Amino acid sequence: MTAAIAVIAFVLMAILGSLGAAKVAAVPAMRAAAAHARLGVSAYRLIGVAELAAVAGLLLGGVTL
Repeated sequence: MTAAIAVIAFVLMAILGSLGAAKVAAVPAMRAAAAHARLGVSAYRLIGVAELAAVAGLLLGGVTL
Protein backbone atom coordinates (compact mmCIF):
# COMPACT_ATOMS: atom_id res chain seq x y z
CA MET A 1 0.00 0.00 0.00
CA THR A 2 2.86 2.39 0.72
CA ALA A 3 4.18 2.13 -2.84
CA ALA A 4 0.76 3.01 -4.25
CA ILE A 5 0.52 6.04 -1.99
CA ALA A 6 4.00 7.15 -3.03
CA VAL A 7 3.09 6.87 -6.72
CA ILE A 8 -0.12 8.85 -6.25
CA ALA A 9 1.73 11.50 -4.23
CA PHE A 10 4.41 11.78 -6.92
CA VAL A 11 1.82 12.19 -9.68
CA LEU A 12 -0.02 14.85 -7.66
CA MET A 13 3.23 16.68 -6.96
CA ALA A 14 4.12 16.69 -10.65
CA ILE A 15 0.71 17.99 -11.72
CA LEU A 16 0.24 20.55 -8.95
CA GLY A 17 3.86 21.66 -9.09
CA SER A 18 3.87 22.36 -12.80
CA LEU A 19 0.48 24.06 -12.87
CA GLY A 20 1.17 26.02 -9.68
CA ALA A 21 4.52 27.25 -10.98
CA ALA A 22 2.93 28.28 -14.27
CA LYS A 23 0.22 30.22 -12.43
CA VAL A 24 2.71 31.98 -10.16
CA ALA A 25 4.89 32.86 -13.16
CA ALA A 26 1.75 34.06 -14.98
CA VAL A 27 2.68 32.48 -18.30
CA PRO A 28 0.45 33.58 -21.20
CA ALA A 29 -1.63 30.38 -21.14
CA MET A 30 -2.43 30.92 -17.46
CA ARG A 31 -3.27 34.56 -18.06
CA ALA A 32 -5.76 33.42 -20.69
CA ALA A 33 -7.18 30.82 -18.30
CA ALA A 34 -7.56 33.48 -15.60
CA ALA A 35 -9.39 35.74 -18.02
CA HIS A 36 -11.63 32.86 -19.08
CA ALA A 37 -12.47 32.19 -15.42
CA ARG A 38 -13.07 35.93 -14.92
CA LEU A 39 -10.33 36.14 -12.32
CA GLY A 40 -7.56 38.66 -12.03
CA VAL A 41 -4.00 37.54 -12.55
CA SER A 42 -3.18 38.21 -8.89
CA ALA A 43 -6.05 35.98 -7.76
CA TYR A 44 -4.88 33.27 -10.14
CA ARG A 45 -1.35 33.59 -8.77
CA LEU A 46 -2.77 33.07 -5.28
CA ILE A 47 -4.32 29.81 -6.47
CA GLY A 48 -0.88 28.86 -7.79
CA VAL A 49 0.64 29.56 -4.38
CA ALA A 50 -1.96 27.26 -2.81
CA GLU A 51 -1.08 24.54 -5.30
CA LEU A 52 2.62 24.90 -4.47
CA ALA A 53 1.75 24.70 -0.76
CA ALA A 54 -0.04 21.43 -1.49
CA VAL A 55 3.14 20.13 -3.11
CA ALA A 56 5.10 21.10 -0.01
CA GLY A 57 2.56 19.28 2.14
CA LEU A 58 2.90 16.16 0.03
CA LEU A 59 6.68 16.36 0.32
CA LEU A 60 6.54 16.76 4.09
CA GLY A 61 4.00 13.99 4.36
CA GLY A 62 6.30 11.72 2.41
CA VAL A 63 9.01 12.17 5.00
CA THR A 64 6.94 10.32 7.58
CA LEU A 65 6.04 7.36 5.32
